[in-house]
Amino acid sequence: MKIKRADLEDLEIVKHIVHTTIKEVYPHYYPNGVVNFFLNHHSENNIQKAIETEIVLLLNVDGTIVGTGSVHKNEINRVFVLPKFQGLGYGTKLLEKLENIIEKDYSKIILDSSLPAYNLYDKHGYLPVKYEKIITSNKDVLCFHTMEKLLKVHQSKEGH
Repeated sequence: MKIKRADLEDLEIVKHIVHTTIKEVYPHYYPNGVVNFFLNHHSENNIQKAIETEIVLLLNVDGTIVGTGSVHKNEINRVFVLPKFQGLGYGTKLLEKLENIIEKDYSKIILDSSLPAYNLYDKHGYLPVKYEKIITSNKDVLCFHTMEKLLKVHQSKEGH
């Protein structure tokens, strides 16, 4: 298993992982309007911007890229593992690597958790701090939690 930073050449694989996971997993948790909202939110353009301005990682298992996740400052975003590779610990490995990047400079991690990802974050010490709702264009409701995890106290760039 290897984790590497994505570059613009990896745009299509990042989009494939994100969109495949949304299309296959999210309909079990959300109505169609919310699934479409997620697909639009994770558009090719938005993924490209993330690759250009954030740290976007790819998880490679035996030559197959199976997961992705990104960091912007102290926020974890867009963590996805292809459905057929879920439940094998790959999401945990990706999350740990993202946390390691953040803990160098920050004392707290924040993220927005979709319903399918909630248990992963809960298991790794993230606590819900806010419950959010977004009404989509067709009036379906997207519900999610903003979660936080406090890291070990150390001197950081934020002064915490």
